[in-house]
Amino acid sequence: DKLPSNEFFILVIDRSFVFGILKRCEFQPPNHSTAAVFHSPDLPLTLESFPLPVLRTGEALVRIRCATLCASDLHTLRGRRPAPTPSILGHEMVGDIVTANDVSDY
Repeated sequence: DKLPSNEFFILVIDRSFVFGILKRCEFQPPNHSTAAVFHSPDLPLTLESFPLPVLRTGEALVRIRCATLCASDLHTLRGRRPAPTPSILGHEMVGDIVTANDVSDY
């Protein structure tokens, strides 16, 4: 299968290898993201695009491939648990490190 042109993959062997790939490819990380946003139990989740912040020292940008919804998230969706809105539900993320800003340990 041919991947869309905006798809990319990074194999993380060690930090220096990843930074080497990013530098050689002159990779520009994305400046926006899309998420399913929870507004209220009586409304469906909405797909929304938002700008990504500039990374601070010690932060990394991770492209999320999968996030789980736990029972607490389901209670929020059904209105059985209060949660701030708007919010992005889910945790236990699986993803790829896209770029990092002066990360000395991970």
